[in-house]
Amino acid sequence: MPKMPTWGSFCVAVASGGYRLDMESRKDPKGDDFRHMIPLESDLRVVAHMASADAQMVATSLKGYQSAVNTVRKEAYETLSTP
Repeated sequence: MPKMPTWGSFCVAVASGGYRLDMESRKDPKGDDFRHMIPLESDLRVVAHMASADAQMVATSLKGYQSAVNTVRKEAYETLSTP
């Protein structure tokens, strides 16, 4: 997920279910959002763009994925180093 939680980072997660649109009304309109939901497994990893050469490669390539939902299939990602 690009630009999350900040513009200088991205998150890596594994989806545990499919996309759905939450249509339940909210009591406080200030807390409302677009309600696009994809459930995630509990492991969410935040990576700073400048954390490593691998992180920089991923951050650069995320520019091509601007849709709300994307499947990233790139063989180079299978060999990324982990801290």
